[in-house]
Amino acid sequence: MAISNSASIHALANKSLLDDGIINSVIRALAVLDLLGQSDAELGITEISRELSLHKSTVFRLISTLMVAGYVQQNPKTEKYHLGIHIAQLGMKVLNHIDLRRVAKPFLNELMSNCNEAVHLGVLDQVEVIYIDKIDMERPLTMGSRIGGKSPGYCTGLGKVLLAYASRDTLKQLLSNGKLTRYTSNTITDHNSLIEHLARIRDQGYALDDEEHELGIRCVAVPIRDYQGHVIAALSVSGPTLRMTREKLDRAIPKIIEIGGQISQALGYNP
Repeated sequence: MAISNSASIHALANKSLLDDGIINSVIRALAVLDLLGQSDAELGITEISRELSLHKSTVFRLISTLMVAGYVQQNPKTEKYHLGIHIAQLGMKVLNHIDLRRVAKPFLNELMSNCNEAVHLGVLDQVEVIYIDKIDMERPLTMGSRIGGKSPGYCTGLGKVLLAYASRDTLKQLLSNGKLTRYTSNTITDHNSLIEHLARIRDQGYALDDEEHELGIRCVAVPIRDYQGHVIAALSVSGPTLRMTREKLDRAIPKIIEIGGQISQALGYNP
């Protein structure tokens, strides 16, 4: 079942849905968020209950849960509710990713034409990298990347760049997951070695994936910054080791650093 608009969500809020995978309480929570988002004024339990045809006790439980998660806030003076700051943060991430792809696209095409190798754009999702765009070269590269797909952060060029500039909490999450999986003989699995490696990436401004995730594939990646200077994404060039020789890497690194800087500046970053 697809829910196409706000009216549909509101209509389903007080129905008992039997479709596999549909959770009634989630639909009702989304309806509450949607109602608060559409309203020009704060709403109380009674108003939300009336608009969604839900019992007040149900609305109270939903609101209480959403408040704990930061999606809803209560005005202590009126005791009514409005959307929380977490909603705005999520919305900004979506907008940033959409804007990022649009801004980066011509630069990705230029980089692919210059290097004639696969170009990737990725962002960090906890400790994994998500590919949000990919430009293939004339000679398609057989590798596991696809738009919307994920790869481990600690052994890919994109991921290592993003982890190098990630928060301490993100690194703690990565290292607390236990032993790092060894994908190839080049995969860094020792925690201390990885931390030192990420520090070198910050110093040099780029990361190399030398057959660390997939045998026969080399990659070089650089960070992309937003207008505040925060690293929000990474850009990479990947190719088979037969073509991505050390000499070609040496030629590609200055170009990808240049293109990464141009994308950052197009997003408002001022070095």
